[in-house]
Amino acid sequence: MSAAATPRVAVIVAAWNHVNEVIACLNSVRQIDYANYEVLLVDNASEDATVSVIREQFPEVTVVENAEPLAFCRGTNLALAEAHARGAEHVLILQQDVQATPGVIRELLAVLQSDPRIAVAGAKNLFAPEPSFTWFCHGRLTYGPLLGSPVGKLVPDRPPEGVRDVDYVSISACMIRCAAVVDVGGFDEAFVIVHEDIEWCTRAHRAGWRVVYADSAVVLHNGGNARLEAGPLTLHESYLAGRNALLFARRYATPAQRARLVTLMLFGFLARASFHGLYHVLGGFYGQLPFVAGMIDGFKRRLRRDRIASRAGFRFWKRPADTAFNRFLRWIGA
Repeated sequence: MSAAATPRVAVIVAAWNHVNEVIACLNSVRQIDYANYEVLLVDNASEDATVSVIREQFPEVTVVENAEPLAFCRGTNLALAEAHARGAEHVLILQQDVQATPGVIRELLAVLQSDPRIAVAGAKNLFAPEPSFTWFCHGRLTYGPLLGSPVGKLVPDRPPEGVRDVDYVSISACMIRCAAVVDVGGFDEAFVIVHEDIEWCTRAHRAGWRVVYADSAVVLHNGGNARLEAGPLTLHESYLAGRNALLFARRYATPAQRARLVTLMLFGFLARASFHGLYHVLGGFYGQLPFVAGMIDGFKRRLRRDRIASRAGFRFWKRPADTAFNRFLRWIGA
């Protein structure tokens, strides 16, 4: 196969603690069935042994160290610059809690090669604990409660429908054309991590590039919790979601869109607070039902042994019904 048919691809894995997840991600990358690629791990000041372990177990991986913690856009930009300097034409970005499938580079590369105006192609994120459901597909810029609205958030997977133009794709698993990065610039470091993908895709759109979703390219996503908790530091994503939505609107929204965003953000805040408050109140009452049953049996001087213990096991995840109510909860971010 000619060099033109196998352009150089750099795989960037963004890591922050949780070394076991990073190992699983890199092991999946090792199984990719594409010859001309290299792997760059950008470590965002991990406090565990991520860097030393990866250097020992994955000597083929180039480690790019970002000394500033909680600066994910900066770390990714460092890795993008390194990839470009090393001759990469395209970059596959993966979050550490994502596992690649063998054909993901080939699928995304075929999409990018189909049209030189495509800046980025996003992959389908299947939910790793339940792969018959999608974790995320792509998003719509709605200026709603969370700025954007996810498409394919914890819903049953569907057969591939081809390539489509979208408002934005997730940085969790996407392939970017290096020429687009040169033209558009890297990720805006003012956004730190949240909504940085919406901002970059919007900037690419305005520069005349296409942003597409390719559901034939698949990754497995563990659920996005790794970036929230890491050792003694906890990332308050809700803070960045509120701040960055308004930062985005100040740059790109019309006055009407700004008014819509602020109104729906306030509505979403009240709706989420009410839902979670009611949920915990009802949960508190439900949790006391065994105590009430015990009081009743105490008055009746009886013992029901089936009430003492049960063998009901714990399920990691329960399949959500794709109802209008659940879609509303996802829309408000509950």
